Amino acid sequence: MANNHMVPSYGPLEIRNSCMVAHNYHPKDNERLERMFSIFDKGRHVYKPLGIFYDAKNHDLYIPGGVQLYYAAPSFRREDVIPRIPPDPYDMIGKVQLKAQPKDERQKKAIRFCLGLGEYAMNRNLPQLSLNLHTGVGKTYVAIFTFAFYSIRTIMITSGADWLDQWRGELLNHTDLRDDEIYTMSGAPSIFKLLNGIKDPSKIRFYLCTHSTLYSWGKRYGWEAIRKLFQDLRIGIKVYDEAHLYYENICRIDFFTNCLKTYYLTATPLKSDFYQNKVYQRSFETIPRISLYDEVADPHTRYLALRFNSHPSAFDVQRIAQATQYGFSIMEYVKYFSSKESFYKLLHLVMVHCLAEMKPGDRMLIYIATNDAIMLAYRWLQYYYWNVSVGIYTSLVPKQQKREQLEKTCILTTTKSAQALLNIKGLKKIVLFAEPFNSEPMSIQVMGRARNDDTELIELVDCGFTRIVEWYRHKLVKVYQKYATECNELTYTDYEINEALLEVARQQRTLLEERMKSLPIVADYEEKG
Repeated sequence: MANNHMVPSYGPLEIRNSCMVAHNYHPKDNERLERMFSIFDKGRHVYKPLGIFYDAKNHDLYIPGGVQLYYAAPSFRREDVIPRIPPDPYDMIGKVQLKAQPKDERQKKAIRFCLGLGEYAMNRNLPQLSLNLHTGVGKTYVAIFTFAFYSIRTIMITSGADWLDQWRGELLNHTDLRDDEIYTMSGAPSIFKLLNGIKDPSKIRFYLCTHSTLYSWGKRYGWEAIRKLFQDLRIGIKVYDEAHLYYENICRIDFFTNCLKTYYLTATPLKSDFYQNKVYQRSFETIPRISLYDEVADPHTRYLALRFNSHPSAFDVQRIAQATQYGFSIMEYVKYFSSKESFYKLLHLVMVHCLAEMKPGDRMLIYIATNDAIMLAYRWLQYYYWNVSVGIYTSLVPKQQKREQLEKTCILTTTKSAQALLNIKGLKKIVLFAEPFNSEPMSIQVMGRARNDDTELIELVDCGFTRIVEWYRHKLVKVYQKYATECNELTYTDYEINEALLEVARQQRTLLEERMKSLPIVADYEEKG
């Protein structure tokens, strides 16, 4: 950014409600800013932009609205910055009635934060706010309360289609909206119905949409078409659910819309990759955020690390560590581990441990990274635990049957399938059985699945792989020691695993014999010569 303070080489900088636009910009006019929003692509061995967008045709550089102004401005001169322009026109939708009051003081405080009331009066006229409430506090209710208070046409943008129905249910449960006043935009045909008058937009009070739908629309018709869509629908508030996901799409939507308010909902305002996280944090640097997490009162889940050694050969270690251009392959590891006898032995021990502490109505969630390994575990559980209902919550199951699987006692899933909004009633045990990862936000999300007190998270750590041990130690320090009520560790040798299984067999045999003694004698046969 040399000499930019003295002689601006671009400008002016236009400030919108969710982004900034540097006009008359040419590449390298602000090298410092471009470096701040670049990451190294390990696959192609080049630096690529992340979080900014350059329109070469119009010579405009789009910058996230949360960036510090002095990084983006061409100079310190007032005439080089256009003050915040008004939002695009939007519609008021009439009074929205709520069916329930906030459940506690934390929800009330979060609502005051979103509305700019009381101690958060400074937020009243701010266009961007980040709501980072921990799982269970009630981000969903706070977002719905905010919508009802403003009574402005709103759009909720989610990471996947599975969550659209859940948001619809929450809206119907908490407000007096009718079902036909909530419209789901899923694919181009649903948008064409609005634009062609088949569906009257003026009758819609709340829109539900996925990132993929908006991305496809912008990719096909140009990103300016996104702004035109929002203007035609007269949307005044947009809300991102799980705003740590689809970061690039969030930026692109923010660049090409100018709503009155934008809210970012996520319990984990982080990215897994270190360099991507630096860019992500810069994008939200000036946006107020609130978490209200109490490190003393909020933790309610125990953490147990079950360490073992699958004894991989040197060839296995090297093959899995170099399976992809990014290094260690989780898929290859799970393929290797599921072929070992220890896979079934440890699954047996985990089932015994969990079922011993579960009551009728309690459930357990087991994470396994691949569908192939899930099917192996499913067939084994169906045979050896025939009296336990086992479900699968992945792409293996048709969409219309997925919700039924959450009623099973033991649920097999992946971190990709069991995303943030998944709420399983009575979840007592969570087992990271065969899905090692090093993502801090994913660890928090996994722990967040257990919303009741006295729950437990069990993670299997294969000490035969140095990378898995490193990931375990990183998560232990960054996540579990902060969010768990207690952290414990058990190390099993092969001998101890076999002894534990023998002890389980002895106990089951003893229990069976006791039950047989208590059975009534139906008939007494006397052997005759």
